[in-house]
Amino acid sequence: MTARFRLARLIPSRLVSHMSDAFPQPAPIDIARLEKLDRFRAMGDPLADAVAVDFATMPDRGAAMLNAALEQGIASVPNAPASLRALFAEIDHVPYWVDFATMSRASSLLLRANVFGVAVLACYSTPLFYRLGQGSRPLSITDALVSGAAQRGRATARFVVETAMPQGLRRDAEGFHMTIRIRMIHAQVRRGLLRAPGWDVAVDGMPVSQTYMAAMSSYLSAGWLHGLRMLGLRVAPEESEALMQLWRYSSHLMGVHPELLMATEQEAMRFIAELDASEKPPGEAAHRLMDALLEAVPSVLGMRGWRARYARRFFEGMARALLGVRSEAEFGLRATCWRHVPMLASPMMAGLRLLTVISPSAARRAQLWGTRLWLSIADYSDVDAPVALSPRR
Repeated sequence: MTARFRLARLIPSRLVSHMSDAFPQPAPIDIARLEKLDRFRAMGDPLADAVAVDFATMPDRGAAMLNAALEQGIASVPNAPASLRALFAEIDHVPYWVDFATMSRASSLLLRANVFGVAVLACYSTPLFYRLGQGSRPLSITDALVSGAAQRGRATARFVVETAMPQGLRRDAEGFHMTIRIRMIHAQVRRGLLRAPGWDVAVDGMPVSQTYMAAMSSYLSAGWLHGLRMLGLRVAPEESEALMQLWRYSSHLMGVHPELLMATEQEAMRFIAELDASEKPPGEAAHRLMDALLEAVPSVLGMRGWRARYARRFFEGMARALLGVRSEAEFGLRATCWRHVPMLASPMMAGLRLLTVISPSAARRAQLWGTRLWLSIADYSDVDAPVALSPRR
């Protein structure tokens, strides 16, 4: 049974055609839907953007106000501007559909995916965003991401870890706080680029627009699940539901428009396909971003010397296999023998799954190893790392 056939049994064949191998053009898409999607490219985040404008007038107090509101509640900031009060009125409200018990199951999947989950994040979910010609432009305008790719990778891993921790998006949890701080960074980036020469909203759209905030969430949820399945990992329906709701609520807190909060894998995959069909080609920036990412991977994993060189080749082969033949032109990924390495993942996953089923001790060890792996690559230089990711039973 081929890997492609196994994948086809796990998700609808139409979704496979949208995301596998060569990124073929999706089946005919409703033009009216693309027009609706296009309007989100001109939208920012009004609540956070208003806060960024107010904070610009109080540079010495804005960060302290935000931290106090996050740690102690907005009532603890009596002199808070109306914009900050409006933002917290939104984020302090928990939507009816949020189920923290369901979302907590996502951490088990994160640990079970183990090193394969890290590989998919680095070689599939993140590059999918880089290939968005307009979406990745704010990243490529400055060399900050390219020169600081390793630090950015660790920060992203910490964001994923804190978000996926059981109860990680509760009001007093670090995942919640990180999400709101990232939302404010997005607002500051938008404000800075709009004030800088060379950015034309009529041509370039809104920096860090609603479309691309929703895209990153979709790549971290449905895209990540799809990448795991391509490597042979079986994902139970309840695990998919948990991960999708987790990133749906994260997107809500991040300021994503309600119409772009994807509730199911099918919704997110359709959105990804429509985005792929309507986005401009990635251009040279994608090469630079991808090369910086691959150079940073060994550093993030703590590898040096010959190990670092082989790690880069391994992850380049993994990315080439997951992203398909179009990745040669879009990212400059070479079709070397390393692209066949992911074929070994499926039997490895099957063997690990069998071992953890027949041996509770092996299951616990695998979970512990997964915890240590994620924590080792995440940036916890400023705080103590969480003890564990898995739900307490």
